[in-house]
Amino acid sequence: MKINIGSKNPVKIGAVKDAFSHYYNDIDINSVNVDSGVSDQPTSLQEIVKGAKNRAQKAFELSRCDFAVGLEAGIFEFPETKTGYMDISVAVIFDGKDFFFGGSPTFEYPKKIIDGIFKDGKEVGHLFDEIIGIKNSKQKARSAVGILTNNVIPRVKFIEQSVIMALTRVLNKDIYND
Repeated sequence: MKINIGSKNPVKIGAVKDAFSHYYNDIDINSVNVDSGVSDQPTSLQEIVKGAKNRAQKAFELSRCDFAVGLEAGIFEFPETKTGYMDISVAVIFDGKDFFFGGSPTFEYPKKIIDGIFKDGKEVGHLFDEIIGIKNSKQKARSAVGILTNNVIPRVKFIEQSVIMALTRVLNKDIYND
């Protein structure tokens, strides 16, 4: 099975491979750089979903594959929280005809991260790099979600969960009556 992923990020590639490996054998992952068509730091669920969908569609169009996966993370408004925002990773799987959507668990960042996004126009990854003193943490196992969960949920597993959730409709078309 050939899967295109709209990212060269090794953590995202690993998450897609791990997710599909639960259900399929003989997986060939082809990673390609594609533009999400959204801002570098999405700040709404609509923008996050759009970015993931754009990545999946563009990755599918670049070379022959069975599925293409687009991943996009960002923050979105969430009531009753201290900062008013939560973080999520969204996965979109595209088979050339249908889009299949999934999301990760959500969590809240510290206020200084949210302030840095809106006041300084920075991305979460850069802000967290400054706080923890690691360069390019979003492409490493030790990332924001890993640090905030004391490595109970490293970033690869966080993203993998969103891909598994998108696979629910792929795997169960008879239940969904697609």
